[in-house]
Amino acid sequence: GHGSKFNLEVAEQGAWVSFDGIGWGTLEDPLERIAPMLEKRPDRLLISMDAGWYWVGESNGGKIRDYNFLTDKFLPALKAKGTTDATIKRLTVENPAKVFALAK
Repeated sequence: GHGSKFNLEVAEQGAWVSFDGIGWGTLEDPLERIAPMLEKRPDRLLISMDAGWYWVGESNGGKIRDYNFLTDKFLPALKAKGTTDATIKRLTVENPAKVFALAK
């Protein structure tokens, strides 16, 4: 879609493209959304999720989202679709390290 083209154009200019909220919907949705970036510009791709929410006013804080969706479900699904260990390491270790190094 249009968003995919825009994301790739932004990455070509040297910006980081981040996909947040992984784990809020279906597993397939983020897999499909990141596919173009994963294929063409994995060196500019960041992935993240929102977890650990506490819902004020709900009994015991409501349903707390655990911190494991990315590691337990998303990354194995990427691997099952043919993503290499090297690319997974790039997404989970190398790219975040580069981003945080920019702040120094």
